[in-house]
Amino acid sequence: MSSFNFQSLRFISILISIVVIPAKAQLFSIPFEYGIASGDPTTSTVILWTRLHPTLNDSEIVFWEIATDTGFQNITNSGTATANRNKDFTLKVDANQLNPNTVYYYRFEWNNIYSPIGRTKTTPSNSDNQHLRFAVVSCANYQGGFFNAYGNVASYNDLDAVIHLGDYIYEVGSTGYGVEEVKNQGRIHDSFETVTLEQYRARYALYRLDSNLQKMHQQHAVICVWDDHESANGSNRLNAQNHTEGDEGYWNDRKRFSRIAFFEWMPIREKSDSSIYRKITFGKTADLFMLDTRIIGRDPQINDVTDTALYSLNRTILGDAQKSWLKEELTASNSKWKLLGNQVIFSEFNIGWASKLLNQQPEQVESQFLDIWDGYPAERQELFNFIKKNKISNPVVLTGDFHCAMAFDLTDSATQTQSTPYPYKPWSYDPKTGNTSVGVEFVSPSISSSNFDENASPTVAAFLENQLVSELPSPSPSGYIPNPHMKYVNLRQHGYILVDINNDTLQGDFYFTESIMNATLNESWGNGFYTINGSPFLRQAKSAVPLRNAQDIPAPRFINLLSSETLKEYFLLAFPNPANSILNINIPNGNLEIIKLMDINGKIVYSRTYPQGIKNDAISISNLPNGMYFVRIKASNIQYTTKVLIQH
Repeated sequence: MSSFNFQSLRFISILISIVVIPAKAQLFSIPFEYGIASGDPTTSTVILWTRLHPTLNDSEIVFWEIATDTGFQNITNSGTATANRNKDFTLKVDANQLNPNTVYYYRFEWNNIYSPIGRTKTTPSNSDNQHLRFAVVSCANYQGGFFNAYGNVASYNDLDAVIHLGDYIYEVGSTGYGVEEVKNQGRIHDSFETVTLEQYRARYALYRLDSNLQKMHQQHAVICVWDDHESANGSNRLNAQNHTEGDEGYWNDRKRFSRIAFFEWMPIREKSDSSIYRKITFGKTADLFMLDTRIIGRDPQINDVTDTALYSLNRTILGDAQKSWLKEELTASNSKWKLLGNQVIFSEFNIGWASKLLNQQPEQVESQFLDIWDGYPAERQELFNFIKKNKISNPVVLTGDFHCAMAFDLTDSATQTQSTPYPYKPWSYDPKTGNTSVGVEFVSPSISSSNFDENASPTVAAFLENQLVSELPSPSPSGYIPNPHMKYVNLRQHGYILVDINNDTLQGDFYFTESIMNATLNESWGNGFYTINGSPFLRQAKSAVPLRNAQDIPAPRFINLLSSETLKEYFLLAFPNPANSILNINIPNGNLEIIKLMDINGKIVYSRTYPQGIKNDAISISNLPNGMYFVRIKASNIQYTTKVLIQH
C-alpha cells in the first residue's frame, strides 16, 4: 500500500471514531469518570473493568452488557456486579459466552446512567492462522510528559490487543522524577510517595483521569504486567532501592498494598496465588507469555560486575516455579511465534567502553546496568541453552523499562560468563547472517518517562547511539563492535512499537511522538525490523507495515450530561468518610481551584490553591486530631462544602 493510502486510511479511522452516539448511551457522566477497560481475552471470555465514583453507600450494584454492535441491539451477555468500598469501588467482570476472533462492545450502567462504550476483541480459535497486530507500550510518568502515544495507539482500528509491559504508574511524590514544564501545566503527582494502600489507589485514580490513557483502554483490550514503579523503584522479592525499611514500613506490606491496588485497577484476570505470569494464545499464530521478572522470584540486584556472586548458577530473576512453567509452556506450544512479554532487557548490553566519556572505570559503568538480565547471566544462559536444545522456534522477546527503543538478535556470548568480563571477548555471532541467533528482541520506547537525552544530554545520547553499534576506536581490537547483536537503538524519542505478525514474518515498527511537552497526536515512523519464520534474526524494513484493509468500528466517543447538582446529590467529593490517613478529593466535572479543610471551630487546618488542569488530590491527614471537619472546595467557579469525620 502506498504512503498516501496508508496515511489516508489512518486518518479515516480516526474520523470514524467521531460518530453519533445512540441516545440511550449519551447519559455518561460522573459515576464512570475513570473510564472503562478490558483485558486478558481468550476465545470465549474477556475481563471488563470500571470504577464507580464512591457513593454514600458501602456498595452499589452495577449492570453490564456486551454486544456485537455499538447500538447494543445484538447483546451477547449481560449481568450485574458489585462495586464496594473494600475494593475502592472498582469492579471486574469475566464476561463469557463469546465467540472467537470477534470484536465486541461493552458498557456499564448505574441508576440509568451509562458508562462510555468500550471496544474489545476475543482471541482466534486454536485452529486459526490469524494475522495479528499489537501495540507494545511501557513507562508512563504522569509528571514526565503528556501521554500522547497512548492517544495514537487509541486511534488504531485493527489491533488485536495492547501489550503493556509495566511502569503504568510511578510511585514518587510531586518532587520526584518529572519535568517542571509539565508540572506547571497541572500534570503533577500528589505530594506523597505511594506507600500505603490508600496512596497507591489515589495514584491509579490520578493516572486514570488522563484522557489519552482512557481512550486507549476504551478502544483496545490491554494485556498487562507490572514492573518496579507499580511498587517502588528497583524492586525485587526482598526489598527495593526506593524503599526505606522502618521509615516507610515493611517492604512486604508495601509490596502487598501495591499488588492489591494493581489488581483492583487493572483489567487482569486474577489467580489464586496473585501471580501475573500467564499465557494467552492467539490461535496457531502466536502464544504470548507474560512474565514477572520483578517481584515474584527476582533475587536482589548486585550492582558490581566484579562480584563473583553475580555469576552464581543459582541466581534467579524468574524464580523456580515461573521458570519451570515457562519451559513447560514453551515446549508444549504449537504456535508459530512465541512472544515473551518481559519487563527488562534480556539481551546482553555492553556499555563499559563508555567509561572515558563518563570519567569512570569500565567496571563502574557496567555496574550501573545490572537491573536487567545482565544481572542474572547464568539464568539467561540457561534459557538460551534450553531454547537451542529443545529447538524452540521463533521466540520474540518484547521488553519495556529502559526508556529507549532497541532491537536485538538473541545470541548468547561468552562476555559475562566469568567473574572478570573484561576485556570483551570476540563473539562467534555474525550480524550479517545471524548464525547463532535463536530469536529477536524489541525494546519499547517510553510513553513519557525520561530518556538518555533528558537524563544526561542530547549530545551524550547521540554519541552513545552511534557508538553502541559501531566499531570501538583504538586501543580496542580492530573491528571490535561492543554490541553487534544490537540492530537498532534510539535513546532520545518517546512512543511505542507496532508489532505485525503473520504466518511467515513478524515486523516491529517504532513510532515516535512529536513531543511530550504538550498535547499533540503528531507522530512519525522511526524504523522497522522484521524476522522470518525459521530464520530468527532481524532485517531492516524499508517501510512500516500498512494498516489492514478491513478496519474495526471504533467505540463511540462519549458526552458528559450530568449537572453539578446531580454531583452534589449522589457522590462523595471527599472520601473515604470516615477518613484515617488519606483524604481523597475528586471533582470530575471540572478543575480544582481551592481546597480548605476546617475544624469544627472554623479554623483552617489545610489550604491549597491549584494550578490549572488538576481534578483530584489526596491530602495526608494522619497528623490531624480525630473529629468532624468541613471540606470547602472551589472548582470551576462552583463552591462545594461537605463534612468528613477523621478517625484514626
